[in-house]
Amino acid sequence: MPDYNDDTYFEQMQNFFNAANFLAAAMTYLKDNPLLQSPITADDVKPLVSGHFGTIPAQNLIYTQVNRLINKYHQQTLVLQGPGHGGAALLANAYLNNDLVKVDPKLTQSLAGLTRLYRKFAHPFGYASHPEPAIPGAIHPGGELGYVLMHGFGAVLGHKRLLTVCIIGDGEAETGPLQASWQLNRILTDQDGKVLPIININGLTMENQSFLAQQSDAQLKAYFQSLNYEPLIVTAQQADITLQKDLATAFDQAMTALHAGNWPVILLKTPKGMTGPKPVVGTIASHQLPVAPDDLAGLNQWLTSYRPDQLFTADGQPKQLTALLPPEDYHVTDNLYTNRKGLAVKVQDALETSQCVITQPGAQKASNMAALSTYFNKISQQNPKRDQFLLLSPDESHSNQIALKDHVIDNVLSEHLDEGLLEGFLQTGGSGLFVSYEAFLPIVSSMIAQHLKWLTQASRHAWYKDLNALNLIGTATVWEQYKNGFTHQNPELLNTLAAKNAELVRLYLPVDVNTTLVTINSLIKTHQKVNYVITPKQSTPQWFTLTESQALMAKGIEIVQWASDDTENPDLVLAAAGGAPFTEVLAASMILRQALPNLTIRVILVLDLLRLQHPRINPRGLTDNLYNKLFTIDRPIIFNFHGYPATVQGLLSYRRNTPEFINGYQEEGSVTTLFDLRVQNGIDRFNIVKEALLALSNTAQPLAPELFKQMNHKLEAHIQYILENGEDLPEIQNWQFTPFFSNEK
Repeated sequence: MPDYNDDTYFEQMQNFFNAANFLAAAMTYLKDNPLLQSPITADDVKPLVSGHFGTIPAQNLIYTQVNRLINKYHQQTLVLQGPGHGGAALLANAYLNNDLVKVDPKLTQSLAGLTRLYRKFAHPFGYASHPEPAIPGAIHPGGELGYVLMHGFGAVLGHKRLLTVCIIGDGEAETGPLQASWQLNRILTDQDGKVLPIININGLTMENQSFLAQQSDAQLKAYFQSLNYEPLIVTAQQADITLQKDLATAFDQAMTALHAGNWPVILLKTPKGMTGPKPVVGTIASHQLPVAPDDLAGLNQWLTSYRPDQLFTADGQPKQLTALLPPEDYHVTDNLYTNRKGLAVKVQDALETSQCVITQPGAQKASNMAALSTYFNKISQQNPKRDQFLLLSPDESHSNQIALKDHVIDNVLSEHLDEGLLEGFLQTGGSGLFVSYEAFLPIVSSMIAQHLKWLTQASRHAWYKDLNALNLIGTATVWEQYKNGFTHQNPELLNTLAAKNAELVRLYLPVDVNTTLVTINSLIKTHQKVNYVITPKQSTPQWFTLTESQALMAKGIEIVQWASDDTENPDLVLAAAGGAPFTEVLAASMILRQALPNLTIRVILVLDLLRLQHPRINPRGLTDNLYNKLFTIDRPIIFNFHGYPATVQGLLSYRRNTPEFINGYQEEGSVTTLFDLRVQNGIDRFNIVKEALLALSNTAQPLAPELFKQMNHKLEAHIQYILENGEDLPEIQNWQFTPFFSNEK
């Protein structure tokens, strides 16, 4: 067994560190002459040099130390890179570990392999400057800062043997999500792994001095102790063996603390861009390119200072570094957790035991979320291990009608943390859902967008194993927020996700218990997706049997037979997406049928929202023939929508027959009544009837002016009544739908 504190071992670590720094710098600038076997010429330099060096050396130093940690403690370890533009460091270490060849047979440890690596880095269709799925060992995307620590905590949930080392930039440490992440050591149990945060305090952000760099060691210690962490400070101005020894001591102390149940944090204080050209080390100039690409003399001087001839053989193989490498299945760029397929979730009988038995459409009320709670408890019993299934809700599980005994984290009042924990959990094979108020899910829309970018990149690599879907449930919906008011009304995430990659996004608007259960039961078994389901938490009318719901889920969009005339060309099409809009469409259809008994009406329910898209935009979109069969080619359509009307307008591009009116949330409605919220935004039954009459006036149908006036009177009576009584009209509160069948005419 090696002596992990022996000078010879530290010399090997220093050589490994220098080799990684050389590779990272060389791949940034060069396309040929990978080991500088001759002086660099202009022909060796890339035509467009792109990269960031400033944070790379400290990250390579940490990777080198992690190799020692893995070997000494036989510890399965993941490294998550928080500082921006760390892709070159990960690539360099993957090359030294000889793991790149596993995903690209041409990336061998050879001159040809090095040349290929250099030419692929920061090159079209090659490797990005950020960590990405294309690079073995990556589970945390680069780019947007602030999420590395929450991803690290999420990754170890249910994985007792796993340690995540989270590298945090001192600029990144100033972000809100990262600041909140320090609290996450309170949620781990003895079933979970450990997390070791390492902050590289290099003093500089892109243009300014970081806040942490302005604090004394005593202040830093006091601050992190107040967060329940044991700070271990390592300071160095030069990257030498002394630094390797000091940092190794800190790692050993950190492992001792973790085994004792304490929480260490390593504060690594080194100059930005260390090992770079001396004039730029510790300055803002080291952030991107320390040497101008056309400064061939400066580039030669800098890159040769790493002594590549002593680090690599003439054919490109690392020299005398194999002793530092962990066993094959413990490589930080290829181990049991770096590329983990999503575990299958067992859902046997959960659907049937949670369903709502329907006797007549609309005859009873129930809570969709309460039924989901029963469903989640059933599947949690079938998936007892903590790494299999997890539900997160930001301190709102009881409010959201969820009474889940196990596999739930609901004591973290931060949408950022809940989202980040789930993303990290998915990256190491877990399956789960994030449930929150619809109005507050947009807080994490940027995180979801980054996750979608990750899935997009991952789908381009056959070797990358599919993750379980990121499942989101938005409840306490916009149409329920008549008490909390304007601040709690925001269907924005629906609009945001509708604009994303249609092959990776699914948007569902179930209208009752059974459509909700069927939707979740289907989505929870999917991979490489972001699934968003919006369903209310309060009791609402129940419309569809389990069998009807399954048929609706299969089609995504369907004619509601018990509310529609059996005819190929109805006079009017009323379409709805969402629970409250659907109820109002049904109510409007009853008013129209009673007043205009000869009018033929078709009611359409849209469950799978993106099926509205044209196939040229979304392969899952309805064909023109099917769309025209459902919506007709020339009959007026009124579309009642859960979210912003512009969302539906965008989805219906390239369609022949589009709605005369699209109703939806119009940013109206402070504290008021439930029905008045619908009236203020124009999705109510009375306004729908008025729109129907206007749409029909352009056809052979009469305008029915008396009915139009009657609807205006109804709206006036509604306003007067709620002002005087503070509640909705009895005819609204006591309204009951009467199913219609065409043979009644």
